[in-house]
Amino acid sequence: MFTVVLWDTEKYQKIKLIEKYDENEKFLAQSDQDHYPLLSRLTYCDEELFSNVELNKLLDEVNELKIKSVDTEVIAYLESVASMIAEAIRIHKSILITPFID
Repeated sequence: MFTVVLWDTEKYQKIKLIEKYDENEKFLAQSDQDHYPLLSRLTYCDEELFSNVELNKLLDEVNELKIKSVDTEVIAYLESVASMIAEAIRIHKSILITPFID
């Protein structure tokens, strides 16, 4: 399971995080590197920090997953992830996706 965190790189601390969503790795961690270059980097042994220009691309990838999903719970979760990414863009912060925070 991954935790999505709105991250302040200057203070090196979380601002907020999205509550646990069991088995989100099944749809967040994508294997298609050409189609999902950022989400395909997610693993269980490392964190991924997305900032600046990457955030717009990450938002595009999450929105594409949302469009392709048929599960209403997954769609709602992805909407909350997309909203957090949009907030990071708006307030000039980062998004940390990690398997290490419970």
